[in-house]
Amino acid sequence: MELLVALDAGTSSVRAIAFDSTGAVVDATAREVQVNATSAGWVEQDAELLAGGCIQVLRELARNLGDRAADVVAIGITNQRETVVSWDRRDGSLLYPAISWQDARGAALCAQLTKAGHGEEIRSRTGLVVNPYFSATKMAWLHAQGVITSPGHHVCATLDSYLLWRLTGGTPDSPFATDLSNASRTMLLDIERLAFDEELAAMVGVDPRVLPELLPTAGFSFPVAKGLPFAGVPVTAMIGDQQASLFGQGCVKPASAKNTYGTGNFLLANSGSRRTRPGGGVLESIAWRLEADPPTYCLEGSIFTTGAVMRWMRDSLGILPAYEEIEAVLARTRTSDGVVFLPAFQGLGAPHWITGVKGAVFGVSQSTTADQLIRAAVEGISLRVEEVVEAIETAIGTNLEYLMVDGGMTRSEALCQLQADQLQMRVHRSGTPEATALGAALMAGLSARLFPSMDQVPFPSPSGEFIPKGSASAARSRRELYRRYLGRLVPETLAEGAR
Repeated sequence: MELLVALDAGTSSVRAIAFDSTGAVVDATAREVQVNATSAGWVEQDAELLAGGCIQVLRELARNLGDRAADVVAIGITNQRETVVSWDRRDGSLLYPAISWQDARGAALCAQLTKAGHGEEIRSRTGLVVNPYFSATKMAWLHAQGVITSPGHHVCATLDSYLLWRLTGGTPDSPFATDLSNASRTMLLDIERLAFDEELAAMVGVDPRVLPELLPTAGFSFPVAKGLPFAGVPVTAMIGDQQASLFGQGCVKPASAKNTYGTGNFLLANSGSRRTRPGGGVLESIAWRLEADPPTYCLEGSIFTTGAVMRWMRDSLGILPAYEEIEAVLARTRTSDGVVFLPAFQGLGAPHWITGVKGAVFGVSQSTTADQLIRAAVEGISLRVEEVVEAIETAIGTNLEYLMVDGGMTRSEALCQLQADQLQMRVHRSGTPEATALGAALMAGLSARLFPSMDQVPFPSPSGEFIPKGSASAARSRRELYRRYLGRLVPETLAEGAR
C-alpha cells in the first residue's frame, strides 16, 4: 500500500509521520526544539536546529519503516506560520536566528503604520489586521538592522520555504518558494491578486527581491535531494499548520469550521472561493489552492490564551493536579456560582484585537472554591470561542452547522459538552489527534494523484458528537454576565466593537 509522509515543523517539536492511503498512522517520530524568549518580547529559534531536526526525524522514520520506506510516494510539509528565516542562497549560511511568530519586536512599526492610516488599506489587500504577529514587520526589522545586504542572494521567508530549500539540496538552484496559505500570513500578499504587493512591501520596508516564488498549496513536485532521507520522493504540498488542520478535519465545504484547543485557540472556517472581506475582528487568509483552481479562503479567529490558563492553574497556583483532572472537576462542579474568568494573559485576540488587556477573575467571594475557579476558566474559554464563532457567522452570512474540535483539551468530554451547550451547536471531536499532519499528508496525496478527486480523500470520521444539553437561557446568562464584566474592564471593546 502506498504511503504518505507529513513533515510537521511546529514551535516546540518537529515530527515526521507516515500515513497509509486510508489516512491511518503507520509510524511517527518526533524531536523537541528549543524556543528562546526574552523579557522584551523577542522570541527566536535556531533555524539550523529546526531544519536539522526535520531531517533527523525523517531519517528516523525511514529507518523505522524499513522496506516500507520504498512505498512512500509523496511528502507534505506543514509548519508554524509567520516565523521568518533569513539566509544566503549562495552558500546556505543563516543570516539571523528564526524570528518566531510569537515575537513582538515589530510592535513599534505596527503602531507607526496604524498612526499613518494604513491599517484599512493593509486589511483590504491582505485580509489581516496590522499586528507584529505576522511576518512583514519581522522582515522589515531584518532590513532595518542591516541583516539583509544583498537582496536576491539574501532572502527571508516563512519556515516552509527554508525547509523546501534544504530538502531539495540547499544549493543556489534549489527551489525558493512558498505556498499561498503561508504567504497569506505575511501581511504582504494581496489575497485577491494572489501576488506579493510591492506597494505594501515598500510601505513596510521590505525589498520584494528577498521574497520567494508563490506556489499553489498542491500541484507541484520537487524531489528530495540525494543523500537525504526519502531521496527522490517528491515534496508535493506545503500548507500552514492551521490550514492543514482545517483540511485534515475534512472542512472542505463553505461554512465548515474547526477549532484547535492548544496553548491558544485557532478557529478557522472555510469561506469558499470568493472573498468575504469580514468585519468584526476576524482575519481572512487563503486556506489552500489546488493547482490552478481558484483559491479556497478561510476566516480565522485567534484566541491567544486557552490551554495556557490550565497550565497556569497547574504549575503556578497548584489547584489543578493534572490536565486529566479537568474532566472530574467539571463533573462534580455544576456551576461556577457567578465567577467569571477572562482568559487574556497575552491580550485579547479576535474579535477585539486589544493587546493591553490582561487576564481577570470577577465575582469571587469567600465561598468560591478551587473547583469553581477551574470551571469558570473553562467556561471563559468557551465564551471566547463563542465570540469568535459569532463574528465568523456574521462575516459569512450564515450559521455554522457544527464545529469540529481537536487539540489536547478536547480529550475532556465534559469540556466538549460545555462548548456545545454554550454555542447551542453540535460539536464534533476530531477522529484523529494528528489532524494537522494528516492534512498535509492528504494534501500531498491529492497533489500526487493518489486520490483522483477531493471526493476520494479519506477524511476521518469524528470520534464523538456532542449535542447541546444545557438550556439556551443558561448559555445566554453566562454570556451576558461575561460581557458585563468585560465591558467594565475594557468599556470601549463593547462600545466601539473590534478594532
